[in-house]
Amino acid sequence: LTGEVVSKPMIVTGMLEDELGTAIANRLVRVNYEMVNGQSGPVACLNDVTNADGEFAITCPLTGVLAGKAKVTVTYSSFDNNDAYRYENKTVQTEFAVFSNST
Repeated sequence: LTGEVVSKPMIVTGMLEDELGTAIANRLVRVNYEMVNGQSGPVACLNDVTNADGEFAITCPLTGVLAGKAKVTVTYSSFDNNDAYRYENKTVQTEFAVFSNST
């Protein structure tokens, strides 16, 4: 044990599908999170583009975050992707436990 703090990011993964369950490739997906009962407000993560299978993996920095619950929001905007004629906007929110200095 060194007592050294190891900073680890939160990685949000998922798949973008249409209403028929078909993967939607090459589309921008946004993620942000906010610590429940936190003081800092929402934090934007790096954006990502879905791969050929509609999958994405977005890294969110957790600098200065203590243990608690993170409310994570994943957003697909049909307007940002020039898909407004074809798909609807979609936002999904969920909460995850965050453990301080976990390894």
